[in-house]
Amino acid sequence: MMNTLQERSATIIAIMNNKGGPGKTSSATNLAVHYARSGKRTLLIDSDQQANTTEVTANGKKYYSMYGSTICDLYSNSRFDIRNVIIPAVAGETPIPNLDLIPSDPTFEKIIEQTLTRSHREKNSGSASGKNQVRL
Repeated sequence: MMNTLQERSATIIAIMNNKGGPGKTSSATNLAVHYARSGKRTLLIDSDQQANTTEVTANGKKYYSMYGSTICDLYSNSRFDIRNVIIPAVAGETPIPNLDLIPSDPTFEKIIEQTLTRSHREKNSGSASGKNQVRL
């Protein structure tokens, strides 16, 4: 049983670059597969609207929203349960042990634009006004 924060903690690796083509998708996918094959439970989060990581690890399903929930659901519905988005990653038809995926979808670009609007920010901050809270 895990009792301390140290025992429950996870390593988070974020790969980001605004430039196209430096190998973000390849690096993230290969690192995730490496850690999973090393026996570490790994969650790969595809937060790129091109959804190439999803296409590679969800059996070629680039437009994943046609098949199930995606990261778009998490951004557009604050009450959406993350457990309904996580799927097992696959290589072709074969599951990759210890590797799960939060899939993306090309519609994610529109969702990101919507979350940057003032009305969306105000809608989501309503209960926090007047309290000592920080939301980032």
